[in-house]
Amino acid sequence: MAGAERKKHVRFAGPGQAAAGPGPGPGPGPGPRPSAAPHAEVAVVGGRRCGEGAALRWCISAALCAAFLGLGTSIAVLGPTFQNLADNVHKNVTDIYYIFVGRSLGYLGGSVLGGILFDHVNAHLLLALSMLGTTGGLFAIPWCKRSLLLTALMSLIGAAMGVLDTGLKKKCHVLFKCCFS
Repeated sequence: MAGAERKKHVRFAGPGQAAAGPGPGPGPGPGPRPSAAPHAEVAVVGGRRCGEGAALRWCISAALCAAFLGLGTSIAVLGPTFQNLADNVHKNVTDIYYIFVGRSLGYLGGSVLGGILFDHVNAHLLLALSMLGTTGGLFAIPWCKRSLLLTALMSLIGAAMGVLDTGLKKKCHVLFKCCFS
């Protein structure tokens, strides 16, 4: 079929409009397009940015942004307080590097566990529990006077952060799936 190519013509339609038949399109001059080659027309209907449920999506988006801000803050707080943590456990800064390793391993494990749990457990309950776990762990850090206990607590905090990060990303995917599909 040497000369029979199928061309796709895209027309942007509004939310209430249906795809119309072939109309004037790009051609050599004004007037209707010759119908020598078969073609398909695809109507791209507008997304749901300003449709029903848009206000709720904006509120959920704001809550997710606030949760991501809190997650980022709780991840970043370890750097500026590192010297104080070393003083608290009576060690040198170079001797407690393994709390970063503990938190990272906990984060990795929490991400994997969160990916499994979010398919089987109520997502909002799991997000709330992981936020509470992160908050409680960060609150308990000043009372850790042993470096091994601090490393274990950092690993638990990392696991809660990993579950929280996985859950927030899944909620974002579900929330915006309608806009990009």
